[in-house]
Amino acid sequence: MRAKIKEEIPRNSLLWLLAANLAAIVPHVTRLPLWIVGMCVFCLLYRLLVLRGIFPFPRKFWCAFLVISGGISIFLHFGAGLGPEAGVALLIMSFSLKLLEMSRFRDAYLQVILAYFVLATEFLFNNNALMTVYLYVVMIMNTAALIGLNQTSASFGQMLRLAFSLSMQALPIMVVLFVFFPRITPLWGISMIESSQTNGLNESMTPDDIAQLGRTDRRVFRAEFAGAIPDQEQLYWRGLVFSAFDGRTWSVLNDGSSKKNNNFSQLDIRVEPPGLDYSVMLDPSDQMYLFALDMPQILQSDIVFNSNFTLTSSQPIVQPLVYKLRSFLNYQAQPNLTDKQRIRELHLPLNSNPRSQQLARQWIKEVGHDPEKMTKKILQWFSQEKFFYTLSPPKLVDNIVDQFLFETKEGYCSFYAGAMVFLLRAAGIPSRVVVGYMGGEINPLGNYVIVNQYDAHAWIEVWYEGKGWTRVDPTAAVAPERIRDSVQRGLSEQAGFLKDYPHAMSRYRYSSGVRQVWRALDYAGFTWQRFVVGYNQDQQQKFIESFFKNGSVFHLAIAALIMVMGLLSIIAWCLLRSRQARQGDVLTNAYLYFCQQCAKNGLSRHASETPYQFAARLILVMPQLKTQIDELTQLYIQKQYQSSLEQKARKAAAKKLLQLVRASIGKRIKHKLSFNKVNCNSD
Repeated sequence: MRAKIKEEIPRNSLLWLLAANLAAIVPHVTRLPLWIVGMCVFCLLYRLLVLRGIFPFPRKFWCAFLVISGGISIFLHFGAGLGPEAGVALLIMSFSLKLLEMSRFRDAYLQVILAYFVLATEFLFNNNALMTVYLYVVMIMNTAALIGLNQTSASFGQMLRLAFSLSMQALPIMVVLFVFFPRITPLWGISMIESSQTNGLNESMTPDDIAQLGRTDRRVFRAEFAGAIPDQEQLYWRGLVFSAFDGRTWSVLNDGSSKKNNNFSQLDIRVEPPGLDYSVMLDPSDQMYLFALDMPQILQSDIVFNSNFTLTSSQPIVQPLVYKLRSFLNYQAQPNLTDKQRIRELHLPLNSNPRSQQLARQWIKEVGHDPEKMTKKILQWFSQEKFFYTLSPPKLVDNIVDQFLFETKEGYCSFYAGAMVFLLRAAGIPSRVVVGYMGGEINPLGNYVIVNQYDAHAWIEVWYEGKGWTRVDPTAAVAPERIRDSVQRGLSEQAGFLKDYPHAMSRYRYSSGVRQVWRALDYAGFTWQRFVVGYNQDQQQKFIESFFKNGSVFHLAIAALIMVMGLLSIIAWCLLRSRQARQGDVLTNAYLYFCQQCAKNGLSRHASETPYQFAARLILVMPQLKTQIDELTQLYIQKQYQSSLEQKARKAAAKKLLQLVRASIGKRIKHKLSFNKVNCNSD
């Protein structure tokens, strides 16, 4: 019976543990199958009912059945390839099912350890500032449950305060290790991007694709400028160039013509200073292409500048990436085209969109073969005809350019860009579609621009003899407010804007209160991304070089070791001083005086004895002093462990305790021992 009571998990600790388990699972809910979420809720509720004595623990047969069926279901749901999401789902399923057999201290300790692992797995998918704060709070709750397993009489508040205190003691060491410990590239590479995060620009585009992005509220990147932020009309963030068209889909031409090159002169590009310096903080996308303002000059070796003036990374972006650029807004790009380039940028599928080709031939008769006049003619036609700019265009079936230009006349930027390039090519003018993002939301707190998926945009480049590739945006002729203002101002009234995110904050940003809160939260996330998540090996190298002239991994390791040892020494000194302070407490000293008096007469208190055990042994030797010994021990116990007792009251209790010792106990112990000649140590 005693063994069973000893193994019972303390109620306070168990409640903290169940709360921490629930909080640890919550961030994973959106990426877990519904049946796993339901299983987690069922296990938590069932364990609470067991705690209340309503249900017994389930039999091992049912636990084994749930484990086997759950494992098979995960395999069927995620497929044979499995992956990190499947691994996390399996961990959470096992973590929840463990609650159904958690009846002993050993089970509770294991559950606490598993909770720490579940918390850590969230950083595989999310590392923003708000989530980090949330996980820190849950870690405190889990640590409080661990403390409760070791201090069974502690209250909820005492467990929580001690857990927070321990985390604060570990914080300085964590900071030192973060700053100085060598940031070594891992030996493995796993893409932790969720499927919902890869829905952005792709290497091909149908007219509907970019319109779909206007319905999403996911951030793509932030851009911080060294000086003033350019006007909205200049913020064209180039991403991909589409030269191939099959009659419906525009795509990147992978024929080797877009070879990699990092030299302006080799690409026949002339730029005019001054340059615009800025840094881009790109969110994970699992893609390799980057975004920049024209004309970008790269400042780091792991970025490639391609012959179509786009940027690519050396590997897929599965972690937040920070890169620095210098862009020249005044430039001349390839004023002379080769025959191969001209053929590539004039290609059209045979017998495609005959009405559009006939219109282009008609305009050639009106304006001649002048590319600039033809461009103005098309823009003027878009402006004068009843074309409508919308996020919810009608579906196009066959000969989509003809259907758009002569029937529906409703579309998004990609509709107008694709149709204009088709007309120009039909007129014998080299041109191509460029996609990326346009504009962005400016946060004045940090002098940076936030670009979201709904800022996705398509424009075109037309080649003029002697001038080179020139940006032309047909959207400006149809919906100039989209170019002049941000998307929220220009398109917020559209029915399709943020259709998939009805509660997105972007819908309410122009309320002054919401705007200030949003700016503050985003700036906090921006700072976290810049200085914590973006703290990479290069930044660490620069930081350590400010202390060491030639910083190296050896210097980093030595610096980290010295700092950690110094912090541990300070913590040890504080703990020792705190212990000495407790030992010097007036009430403790009074009781120790009593123990010393007993020891002088052969009644030494054993190191493992509690005050009650010591008192019981004294009473066996001197039963006639039972009243005095009980009074003295009770006084010490009650006052010593009364947490709210003021120092003045402690001194009064200590004085009374000393009076009891000196007035009755001390002399009587000596007299009793001399009379009976008893040695208490032999008891």
